[in-house]
Amino acid sequence: MRRVIGVLGMLGAGLTVALVFVSTLALTWPLTTLGPRAAVARDITLAAPSGTLAAGRVARLAWRAAGWPLALGPLDWQLAWPGRLTLTLGEGSGAWHARGAWHGLDTHWTLSGGDLDALDLSRLPLALEGRWEGQLEVTLRGTRCLASHGALTAPSVTLLAPTRVELGHAKLQLKCRGGTPELRLNLEQGQALALALTLDPDSGQGELRGRIADGHPLAEWRRRLAPDASGERIEQRFRW
Repeated sequence: MRRVIGVLGMLGAGLTVALVFVSTLALTWPLTTLGPRAAVARDITLAAPSGTLAAGRVARLAWRAAGWPLALGPLDWQLAWPGRLTLTLGEGSGAWHARGAWHGLDTHWTLSGGDLDALDLSRLPLALEGRWEGQLEVTLRGTRCLASHGALTAPSVTLLAPTRVELGHAKLQLKCRGGTPELRLNLEQGQALALALTLDPDSGQGELRGRIADGHPLAEWRRRLAPDASGERIEQRFRW
């Protein structure tokens, strides 16, 4: 029995060493071996990856969300032990910062705002401009939302394309509803505009409520997209 226990101990030690070696090799493997463009998953492409899995950078990350071509970058990351990840999106004073920390089964994320310039919407029929401030914190267990706090705010958000339209003050929050994460975006511009957008990432459903004054530029867009719409009030459900 003692011999069996000794053999099992040696096997366990050998397995631990092997796992540490493989993990170290994977984390330090140079990302440049992937080439200038790498498709890492369905509809997700990395441009100019460099560094390693533990500390690296991609010039641009592109993907198609529900058929919409989106991209962002540059994106830098730093993985530290035990269980900490730091992400930086964009450059300079307008960069976004995200920090993740693992505590057992729970993950705590903190997101600090930055410029919308870090989002590449060039392949979409619209473009946005704005500087977001503040912090958004959320604690997750898997995909279950346990707690959230804070908000990101932008004093002024502007739609640049297809035409320039001022959208006013913006506020972004993440709420936990029975364990389900829910994104809420509010836009306000005096008496002319008041919109509340709610998105459910789990179900892919959304809701838009609020008011657009008849004299606001968005009212003309609404009449073109929905000729049957009447009045200034909006209440619409959709999938995304």
